[in-house]
Amino acid sequence: MLRHSFFRPFRFSRGEAVFFLVLFLVLPLLSDVEFTLNEPGADAISSSLLLQRLVFGSLLLPPYLLYYLLVLPLLLRARYGWFSLLTLGFFLGLNAYTVYVVYGLAQHLPFLPAAIGRTAARYQQAPTWLHMSVVYVTRELLVLTALAYYRHAARQQRRVQDLLQQQLQAELSQLKHHLQPHFFFNTLNSIYALALQQSPQTAPLVAQHADIMRHMLYYAQAPTVPVAQEIAFLRNYLAVESVRYASTHAISLDTQGENQGAVIAPLLLLPFLENAFKHGLQPARSPGYLHALLVVLEQELVLEVRNSKPPLEEPATSGGGLGLATATKRLALLYPQRHTLEITDEADTYNVRVTIQLHS
Repeated sequence: MLRHSFFRPFRFSRGEAVFFLVLFLVLPLLSDVEFTLNEPGADAISSSLLLQRLVFGSLLLPPYLLYYLLVLPLLLRARYGWFSLLTLGFFLGLNAYTVYVVYGLAQHLPFLPAAIGRTAARYQQAPTWLHMSVVYVTRELLVLTALAYYRHAARQQRRVQDLLQQQLQAELSQLKHHLQPHFFFNTLNSIYALALQQSPQTAPLVAQHADIMRHMLYYAQAPTVPVAQEIAFLRNYLAVESVRYASTHAISLDTQGENQGAVIAPLLLLPFLENAFKHGLQPARSPGYLHALLVVLEQELVLEVRNSKPPLEEPATSGGGLGLATATKRLALLYPQRHTLEITDEADTYNVRVTIQLHS
């Protein structure tokens, strides 16, 4: 049994209102104009002709009811039995509406020309029980069905986009929380090693580590941070890590260009430097190097990190590790079609080049 809750509210969206007006008002009027201009002997376009079209040809109420009472609540919900039965009833009701309402009112409204009243009387008294074109009404039904399915598909697409956005935010949050303990663990190991040696560099290192933690715990919670601020964070990170490696390895970070308005996702570039330390310098017993170059030109950022690799006989973890995999995934989620990642893995060197089209 049908319930009232199946029916849609009696309202138009802006797009639907434009669609109905164009289909049932503008196009019939343009059709009359085209017929008058192209057919020899046709009556000239007059206000009476246009008014007649408005009365007989632009009936917005029946298609409105068909759309909101049958197509949306029944056809879209696959209630085909009820839809077929009520559509048949709609056709019969539309025929009676045309005869008794449209033709009847056209004969008695005083502001209409007399010619329209005579035409309505002739149509009403025609020796036929069917006073409408079944083909024409069926065509309208197909058009309204197409509109309903288009509207339904558009809503479904918006829902899918909303779900994808929610999934993206949840996944990015998970990746960020996974990244932070990974970095803190490495840095605390450095501080622990210096503390065991009673090194005078321990206190400055703790202060630098506090600055890094402040950035990660506060600024990194935002979706984006200024590129200049992220570069300063990377410099602090290299300063902390260089305490362990500066005596045996050459470590440098050069920057070129600037864009005060450019922003970037926080902690996005850090894993590429982490990876170079962990898999390049940390396992090496002989002197090595890590050279990073970061260039910002207008809305494009390029980071290139080149590091030495230990000889094959020395133990080294193969592959990029968790940090690099996390960064690669974040790039794909945050900058789809707006980044490139090139990795060159040779016998004695490892080179990563990241290009990102930044947002303002």
